[in-house]
Amino acid sequence: MFLSFVIVVYWCLVYTILGSIVLASVPTFRVTVLNVVAFVFGAWLGTYVWDYSSAFLFEHFALRLGPLERYPVASSLIGAAAVGVLFVWLKLRFIKSSDERRLL
Repeated sequence: MFLSFVIVVYWCLVYTILGSIVLASVPTFRVTVLNVVAFVFGAWLGTYVWDYSSAFLFEHFALRLGPLERYPVASSLIGAAAVGVLFVWLKLRFIKSSDERRLL
């Protein structure tokens, strides 16, 4: 039980660092607490979607990704970053910030 908790905390830390780097690199995104939380939530979902979809494709089709097959953690970070950025973009699109509310 404790090991499961440690693993979850570790991956939350990894996704927080990845999210901070990605959010700082994209000019339209800002590094805020809500953006990082949205990124981490999307990264968890993106990791599972990437892992299960790639396992399905490897099993049922003759799809080979070369070096990414040997490094599943590196390939799951692709899904984590993609869905994390999508969640941050959706958050920015549908939730107005306090600065934008003052202008209306």
